[in-house]
Amino acid sequence: MLKTKKATALVLVVAMLLSMAAMTIAAPVTREANSDEKALAQQMVEKFEAYHEPFSADEKAEIKASYDALKAMTDAQWQTLIDATPFFTAEFIAKFNSEADAKAALLELMKDTYQIIYAVYDDDVLYDACLEFLVDQTNTIGRIYDRQVTKPMFVELVEDAEKTLAGLDISGSISDNASDYWNVVYGMGENYIDAVDNVVELAIDETIKNDVLKTKMDAIKWETKHFADLHEAIIDVVDADFRAMTVLYDSILREHSSLWNVADNEEVAEGKEYMLDIDDSVTFRFTIFGKNVSLPFGSYIKLPNDGSLVMATNQNDGTFTVTAKKEVAQYAMVVRRGVEGTDELVNTANIFKTFYITCEDSTTPGPSPTVTPTTTPTPTTKPSASPTTKPTHKVEFRGDDPKPTPTPELGAEITGGDAADDVEVTITEVEPNKKYHVDVMVNDDEQEDGESDEYEISVVIPTDYSDKKNLVLYYLDEEGNKVIVPSKTKNGVITATTNYIGDFYVEQTDVGMLTKEHVLYLVGDDQGLFRPNDNMTRAEVAQMFYNLLADKNVTGSERFEDVDENKWYAKAVNVLAAYKIVLGYEGYFRPDDAITRDEFTAIAVRFSDITDEGEISFVDVDKDRWSYSFILTAANKGWISGYEDNTFRPENPITRAEVTSIVNRMLNRVPDEAYIDANVNNLKIFPDNTDKEFWAYYQIVEATNTHDYTGSGESENWK
Repeated sequence: MLKTKKATALVLVVAMLLSMAAMTIAAPVTREANSDEKALAQQMVEKFEAYHEPFSADEKAEIKASYDALKAMTDAQWQTLIDATPFFTAEFIAKFNSEADAKAALLELMKDTYQIIYAVYDDDVLYDACLEFLVDQTNTIGRIYDRQVTKPMFVELVEDAEKTLAGLDISGSISDNASDYWNVVYGMGENYIDAVDNVVELAIDETIKNDVLKTKMDAIKWETKHFADLHEAIIDVVDADFRAMTVLYDSILREHSSLWNVADNEEVAEGKEYMLDIDDSVTFRFTIFGKNVSLPFGSYIKLPNDGSLVMATNQNDGTFTVTAKKEVAQYAMVVRRGVEGTDELVNTANIFKTFYITCEDSTTPGPSPTVTPTTTPTPTTKPSASPTTKPTHKVEFRGDDPKPTPTPELGAEITGGDAADDVEVTITEVEPNKKYHVDVMVNDDEQEDGESDEYEISVVIPTDYSDKKNLVLYYLDEEGNKVIVPSKTKNGVITATTNYIGDFYVEQTDVGMLTKEHVLYLVGDDQGLFRPNDNMTRAEVAQMFYNLLADKNVTGSERFEDVDENKWYAKAVNVLAAYKIVLGYEGYFRPDDAITRDEFTAIAVRFSDITDEGEISFVDVDKDRWSYSFILTAANKGWISGYEDNTFRPENPITRAEVTSIVNRMLNRVPDEAYIDANVNNLKIFPDNTDKEFWAYYQIVEATNTHDYTGSGESENWK
């Protein structure tokens, strides 16, 4: 389904006041505030102060500009905005002597309430606004809520709302760029404001479950959405470019966010400096409202260009680790929300924490685990597991066991471990063509089932599936999940190497591709941008096709030396490698390399599991090229095309926009341009993909928004 755009009252605490103070009397009560009201007003100010991080002078000036614009609004402007809302229910009007009194009451309520929203720039101004609100609402609150709601509940509701927000779990959410939490972390402009509003609405809905409030709200047929509709209209008048709201929201998030040193379990102070030796690391966790964010907040932590510092993230526990690789002179690590922009005010508001890394050791560092070794092939070299590579079906045994025979037989051998050990390995067929069991005896002791740290086992499994290529070998982990073992299959014979002892399963499988469900399959970068003209990396391609798998409840055994298990793309690479959709280069995947046109075409064709025959006329694609059959198939299907000079340029990189267009054709997905134009505010539109004249604009929207639709092939009608 399309993400529904909802905007609620801007600041949670004020929204709570709105939901409580269902109405006011026809005009403000001009009386002196009593001591209780003054004390409550001061408590409200203190709550607001605790909710926001202190504002800078520039931030105060920005909020004051909206405050002044609000105060300058005429009663006629207010009335026009209010008339467009559904507040004037019969049940609401019945609380007053006339409809005119009801309208006047609502007008004064909104003026008093929105004054509080923007009065936070100055404590004295805020105190006066809160006190005026309390004085004006005293009689009405008692009358409407049958004396069941008291003024101290204002403060209590603020506390309840904060507890609700603190209970929201945002861990793991930013992997989905259709989610509100993703936009809270990465979003800009209206997307950011809407997302925070939606998260706030969750807290509002939970907090107003108070029986009295909920009952009274229902009685006059008011909903939180009514305030949202009015708010959208007001913000267009006083803060159309969202500058004040960005400052307000960022101050809330800064106040309720923390950076923690995992090893010491202590919060990192602003400006903290860490001294590291080469190859030493420090691990951090970032939290918001006490919950782990699954990547560094905004994932916007610049690293030195010279590779002197490297960073690895762990989505499972929400940590990130910084490692010193060269001499570092007090390098500033800035944890921020969203992208770094040219607007100094907003740029500063988005900064949450700055700490420093220093490494005075000048020892030359060893290679990073993710750095491609110098011995890897040049880009013109085909992958080591290209279609011309033939699997070996040799079966070897130790000691006095029979020598290998030329015909593949069911068998296993130990390829790793202590040569001094007396090792016996056997493989037994438990269910023909389905289940096999591997036993390992070491010095007459049977090894326990499970992954072995000492021994690698090569297995050869002949099957009856002589005409099938789509066979996978897997075992079940302790949770019962499939773990696919990288294997090769030819003429129904499976060969593989694994460190697992126990039951193995063989399964015919078609790699299911999501074609009927139009889910988003591409996301933006860690700065909230799509980068349509950037080259697509091998890691990004693997993640994209993994997103399109119909069955993701599988795990791939690690096989590439440069794919750390904690990398965001690790599972995608390992699963697709196990399915033999992606291949490597002599044990390396090279995830950060730009993928070439023939590499991408090969992966796309393997993923779709189709093969065409015939000839192609590209002058730069010879029949003996490793990717010839893949390019032929993709061209025949209409997924790809060449250039005007009849070249395909297989070794050239391919851009993210080009990939989007090709995959949409693979999936028979066609953007509904009319719907997109009419619902641009409800869709994920990246800030660097707003030009509708750009050739891939609609293709990118199609690929980055989950949607329901009718029709297919030549046209779609979104709904």
